[in-house]
Amino acid sequence: MKKSKLQGLTIAVLGLLIIFSSVAVVQLNASSRQEARLGGALGEVMLNWKLMVLNGPSFARDSGLEASLDSLENTLEEVDSPPSLVDRVPPLRAKLERAKAEDVWSFQFGFWNFAREDASVSLEGAEKGEDILVDKSNQEGSSSKSLGFRYLNFPNGEATAVVRVEERLRGPLTESFTLEFWMRADEKSRGSVVKSDNWALNLDDGRLALTDSLGNRILEAGEVPMEDWVHVSLTWDGKEAGLYLNGNEMKGRDVPGSLRISEQVTFGGGLVGDIDELRIKEKRLEREYLNYDRPVDYLIGFPVLNWVQASFGPEELWRFYAGLLISNISLKQKSEEYSVSSDNLSQVGGFLLGEGEKREIPSDLSEGFLEDIRKMKELGADGEISEDDAKELSRIIDSLSGYLQLN
Repeated sequence: MKKSKLQGLTIAVLGLLIIFSSVAVVQLNASSRQEARLGGALGEVMLNWKLMVLNGPSFARDSGLEASLDSLENTLEEVDSPPSLVDRVPPLRAKLERAKAEDVWSFQFGFWNFAREDASVSLEGAEKGEDILVDKSNQEGSSSKSLGFRYLNFPNGEATAVVRVEERLRGPLTESFTLEFWMRADEKSRGSVVKSDNWALNLDDGRLALTDSLGNRILEAGEVPMEDWVHVSLTWDGKEAGLYLNGNEMKGRDVPGSLRISEQVTFGGGLVGDIDELRIKEKRLEREYLNYDRPVDYLIGFPVLNWVQASFGPEELWRFYAGLLISNISLKQKSEEYSVSSDNLSQVGGFLLGEGEKREIPSDLSEGFLEDIRKMKELGADGEISEDDAKELSRIIDSLSGYLQLN
């Protein structure tokens, strides 16, 4: 499946705004429980993390995110996912602990998200990535189209993009700085990913390294997962440089001389792939303040879905997506930030029934279970969800949660 199609599916699945939960007689075996639990844990982490960013420390303390992160990490290990996926969870746990006491997203950055035209960004062979338009429902349940994710694409090793940063910074940065961005690299990448003044970050044989202006290696961050979004952070405090991947510190060491960010930052020149969300701060930040969770879709959502899509069979995929969807429904039932529309119910019911893209559903589902999904799909057929509809939907979601053993 192409990356753009998979992202569209991911956003569609994670963006469905539903509020309630269903009981069936079919029992899942241990393997099936793992697949459903993985989807459920991912759904819980994705939704609750976004709500925590909005609501701050009080939500962080009471959201149950710690248990959701434990479940996500455990199920990733149980289904033998690659270590590079499992390693994305501990930085979230570290940030959650800090977020219980303070707002860890309050720092102001020079920020470039590349979603819209920006006079400070010059493309020299690089291109705007594809727009992904997603349906968003407001609190009244109405739907509208809005921009989901957009990024810079580097189709070959010669393409570059120059970002003039001086207007959003207070002159060249020499005493300290933090530079962050998201990267999705192709295996063809060789050479420069980003550079400014007297340093560069280069990819060579899949490993990211910090070099000086003469090409001498200063730090090496280790192997970079190809084809998945990876958050890269370079920090400098006037003496020591630090290099992080997805919030995990790879290396840190004293550097003779100085690292500098001057009036521009240049991406590409060796990268084949994508870049998104450049942030620059005029001080060195501790790990918990780095933005490896913004957006959390890049850190954990898309990478898990990429791996699941490539690794699971049709019935395994159904159980995974069912767990993800139902966990979101159950959580949104308790949330004040989300509402539900009849379109949402129709989309989820159709997805679980295998409609649209002819997805296969498990062969062992009982007729009673399938009938409950059909009822959910038909709720609010007149465009509104009545009080009786809401009660019936609650029963259905309780049933589905029990069947998938998400409780």
